[in-house]
Amino acid sequence: MRMFFRPACAAVLACTLLAAPVFAAGHYPEKDHQPVAFADMEFTGFDETRLNSALSRLKDLDDSGALEKKNAETRREVQTLYEEIMDELDILSTQNALAGIQYDANGADPAMADASAEIAAQGARLSDETLQVLQRLTGTPYEDILEADAGKDNVAALRDYKPLTDKQADLLDKEQRLIQKYDQAMARPAEVVYEGEIWTEETLAAVDVEEDVYFEVTDLLDQARNRIAGEIYRELVQVRTEIAREAGYENYAEYPYENTYNPDYCIKDIQS
Repeated sequence: MRMFFRPACAAVLACTLLAAPVFAAGHYPEKDHQPVAFADMEFTGFDETRLNSALSRLKDLDDSGALEKKNAETRREVQTLYEEIMDELDILSTQNALAGIQYDANGADPAMADASAEIAAQGARLSDETLQVLQRLTGTPYEDILEADAGKDNVAALRDYKPLTDKQADLLDKEQRLIQKYDQAMARPAEVVYEGEIWTEETLAAVDVEEDVYFEVTDLLDQARNRIAGEIYRELVQVRTEIAREAGYENYAEYPYENTYNPDYCIKDIQS
């Protein structure tokens, strides 16, 4: 069973996505992992031309009334379009993941941060558009094409899908930017003055000092970094709280619990 598109940064895009299917404990679908070297996994960005073309054609079929009645030729075309859409979303998901890996591997490089944020925003927009188009298949003689691939629960969720609002899209983009800003602040070397000398984590690790001096300097370095990163984190908390409320949750803790982790138990079960 294939999940509807769910990028690596699911927390960023969860507003736009259906919940993933819940598998039995300890069981995941079998996959064939191809022997591809990491050096060959190149981030190239995503060309959305083929995806947009397939989505446009599926909308045309619906607008023309072709999806209202059974027809063998229409079924073949819908099946082909659906598979093409899913293949393109797989590529987008892969490119999104590679962007995140390259960003993490390059010390929160600003250029890679921009590329990662751009493809995350592109993924949010395209997944939202895709779900709106696939929603047109529900309640038609071709709904079983969705059900065979994604399961009844996902199709039921698709029927109730609400398009991403401009405010939600803006909040998700802000969240991604703040995460990257926080990463960059934490990756930047902190510097403090202690007893007339300039200290960094690097200089502290390079010399032998008394234990009390080591801990005092370490504490000062932590405070210096937290003065910058802490303010970013505070802003991130505010944005995430707003994301949760826009999605109908009282707080952010409840929001990713259901939309990102998708467990087969509830918060009350954990508390007990």
